[in-house]
Amino acid sequence: MGEKNRNGHRVIRTKHLAMATIIIAANWLNPLQLLSAEILGVSAAGSFASSPSWSKDYSAMGIGVINPDNWNIEKGNNNGWGNDEKETYSASNARVADGALVITAQKSGSGYTSARITTKGKFDFMYGKIDIVAELPTGRGVWPALWFLPAGSKYSDNSAGSNSWLSNGEIDLAEGSSQGDNSISGSVHSLNHYSGHSERTGTATVSSPSTKFHTYTMEWTPNSIDLSLDGKSYEHVTNNGGGFKDWPYDQKFYLIMNIAIGGTMSNKQIDDSTLPAQMKVRSINYYPYNG
Repeated sequence: MGEKNRNGHRVIRTKHLAMATIIIAANWLNPLQLLSAEILGVSAAGSFASSPSWSKDYSAMGIGVINPDNWNIEKGNNNGWGNDEKETYSASNARVADGALVITAQKSGSGYTSARITTKGKFDFMYGKIDIVAELPTGRGVWPALWFLPAGSKYSDNSAGSNSWLSNGEIDLAEGSSQGDNSISGSVHSLNHYSGHSERTGTATVSSPSTKFHTYTMEWTPNSIDLSLDGKSYEHVTNNGGGFKDWPYDQKFYLIMNIAIGGTMSNKQIDDSTLPAQMKVRSINYYPYNG
């Protein structure tokens, strides 16, 4: 969840074919055709499980607290989290209510409180498909995010200085624009691709993002990462074999969900009239990659 260039590019690709069709096609496509299929986002091998191996469904739940067996609840401001954010994270701003996991960002005295929850050490995964059904808030200075960080540090490049943390990458499935509109962005960051530097970011417009549930999906294989909204891709990145500076995504990542307030995304502007703001997550389903 780093600073973003809002002029993200859009990638158009073909839809995934049914697995049976792909297998049949692989028997008669020549190597050049198979390479072309990969470039277009069609995998010649591998699929995702038909049933989730990790699933959280809040749709039938009433009022309750966040289960600490599933989630870490982070606290504090951590010096603005590297983005000059203004919120202080608190456990009391995350709960289960009315069939959803709810994160609330609000004005609190002269400051702001919100929640940031993670699955680090509780649900870490490498490759697979993850669907998150959620409502994401809008508003100037309101910065919701569904994103992923590496669970470990497989790679290191100290010569990168302040960007050395990107040695292991970051994947942003969906971030609200923080501009008060209905747009989101998705990014796949690495040492060679980050804000303002060969950025790999796509954007999409969401219909009523804060009042209607939408499905945000990441499909991650050894060859590609695809980000989609309600089944429509808005960012697709292919592993070009360029090493970890391009593709550090051969290690486990974990999920983060939060609402930041202010910060670089909103040019440090906050409209207090849009608060409180809520992220509501109805369900999360993870389908392993079968290879």
